[in-house]
Amino acid sequence: MGPACGNHLWHTVKRNTTERHFNNCRNLHLLTWRRTVLGAGQQTLNVTFTPTDTTDYTATASVTLTVNQATPTVNWGPPAAITYGTALSATQLNATSTVGTFNYSPAAGTMLGAGQQTLTTTFTPTDTADYTVATASVTVTVSKATPAITWGPPTAITYGTALSATQLNATSTVAEPSPIHLRPERYWSRPANADDNLHTNRHCGLRRCNAA
Repeated sequence: MGPACGNHLWHTVKRNTTERHFNNCRNLHLLTWRRTVLGAGQQTLNVTFTPTDTTDYTATASVTLTVNQATPTVNWGPPAAITYGTALSATQLNATSTVGTFNYSPAAGTMLGAGQQTLTTTFTPTDTADYTVATASVTVTVSKATPAITWGPPTAITYGTALSATQLNATSTVAEPSPIHLRPERYWSRPANADDNLHTNRHCGLRRCNAA
């Protein structure tokens, strides 16, 4: 690129063009255009220089440029709180990105336990040559559910009848780790002539209570 353009090599970039200037030489053209988006990998850039003095000079050059894969952006905001028993769906699993496939963990249909739960996703772009796989995670709050208790009014009983499962028969839609505990376990009404150590409506079951 010697004397034809002097010994001061410089260049500028004109807006919306690929022309380069080396001093007063205006004949430098890139064969790989500035506005071209190159694919990921090893890419070769070529240039042909046409000096003013075409009788004595001619030159071409090439360089190799490494284009790394891009990591796609995954957009996924924290979902609104849900109540225990609510299955995960597209309402929570709604991440977005470029064209590709999302895999969620836990998957749709899963019912999470109460508390702060982490949802994760792995995004695999359709263009795996130019984009890497991306991951993202959000936290969802799972509130405790209130179980329904069914318990109808029991039939009348006669004085002296101890309470039993006939009256204490409440049920719930939730599986119990142990039987439903009702308090008191038994009520024993004191007859008028009973020992004063038996007290009405004390949580004594059929046992003798200590005197108040």
